Amino acid sequence: MCVARIRSLTFPSKEEANRFEKIFAKIGSTYLPMAKSNIGIRTDDFTCVCVTVYPDEDAAQAGLAGVAEWRDHNPEILEAAEDNFYLEGAVTDFM
Repeated sequence: MCVARIRSLTFPSKEEANRFEKIFAKIGSTYLPMAKSNIGIRTDDFTCVCVTVYPDEDAAQAGLAGVAEWRDHNPEILEAAEDNFYLEGAVTDFM
């Protein structure tokens, strides 16, 4: 069963949100190679919502390690977020 993780990051400025998107778009797949898909949704000038789908729970857990590694290599970006949380759950395909 596929598992999705939805992460919301709200930054103090549009520039910080732009920076996150630019950097993660370039190197995100390096840290999440186990993901089936990984998309970003800009809900406003300051907030980025990332939706990552994994093939199974093991891959989703490995994804947490990948995000932690990315955070360790780019601490200033995630630390700039005023709000940073995620939800996860089983995926139901409605198509």
